[in-house]
Amino acid sequence: MGILKEKLEMKETENILLKESVQRLEEELHEVRESNCHLKLELSTGKKLFDKQEAGLLEAKQKLITSENLNSELCTTIDALNTDRHESMQTNEILEKKIVEKSNTNTTQSQEVEVLREVNMNLVAELGKLHEELV
Repeated sequence: MGILKEKLEMKETENILLKESVQRLEEELHEVRESNCHLKLELSTGKKLFDKQEAGLLEAKQKLITSENLNSELCTTIDALNTDRHESMQTNEILEKKIVEKSNTNTTQSQEVEVLREVNMNLVAELGKLHEELV
């Protein structure tokens, strides 16, 4: 009977050790579950932050594309304006040359008109003399 008692005590001790082990494992499991909940929360928060940053990047990318398109249009407009300015300068040079030519022609014609007036005055005076001689 002593052996049975000894085996019983051993089993009881083993049982107590197993219960303590189970208790520790349950506590560890509880801690792991709590840790898991915290990690899930952090992961969820991180995902929300990532999604928000990704949306911000997409918006920035869209703004960049829009800006590049506007810049391209602006460059096209500037090129067209430069072409117009160049053509306008050429037209202005041509018109200035024509103005100088017309001015020179006008001066020449003014001189010719003056000569013709003098001739006309001489002819009128001569006609007046001839008219007096006839009368």
